[in-house]
Amino acid sequence: RNLIARRVVQGASTITQQLAKQIFLKPERKFTRKIREQLLAIEIERNFSKPEILQYYLNQVYFGQRAYGVEAAARSYFHKHIKEVTPAEAALIAGLVKAPTSFSPLHNPIRCRERQLYVLRRMRETGKLEEEKYKAAIAEELRIYPEDDPNSSVAPYYLEHVRQLMMSKYGQEAVYKGGLTIETAADNDLSSAANKAVRSNLEEL
Repeated sequence: RNLIARRVVQGASTITQQLAKQIFLKPERKFTRKIREQLLAIEIERNFSKPEILQYYLNQVYFGQRAYGVEAAARSYFHKHIKEVTPAEAALIAGLVKAPTSFSPLHNPIRCRERQLYVLRRMRETGKLEEEKYKAAIAEELRIYPEDDPNSSVAPYYLEHVRQLMMSKYGQEAVYKGGLTIETAADNDLSSAANKAVRSNLEEL
């Protein structure tokens, strides 16, 4: 479809290719990037098993609410470790991978519920979930915690930049599990004023 249209109109990536893009490449929509992505995917599959690739992918992929990886997603949405989530909660997290914003339980609860039910049905159909547990998961009422970090609304771009710097310097394990306290130069009042000024001028423009 992309070749016929002579531009990118549809994505086509395996999990290995997505992992290659997340770790090594920029998210640009170009055929050259796609070729590099494919070559990297071949190298990854030569060196790692499918379960290892899936594990690396699930520890890198974005789940919304600044949560990268399933452990961060479980903590963010349910205030639990990933090993403690129920099938219903796991299905919600798995459903977010495709489109974290579109299927957000906080911003699009109806679409999120539809996606969660789809994942649960697939779990049952593929034998990953017994009928009784499937029915219990459908009936389970989930408690989802909103994002309470003021930086998410005050200085989200700054916070994300700091997160990426910390990840590159100390690694995911230290950033998410090391109990780090990171002090930055961000000023809440100034950041709020800057956001307000930009929004006001954009509206005028």
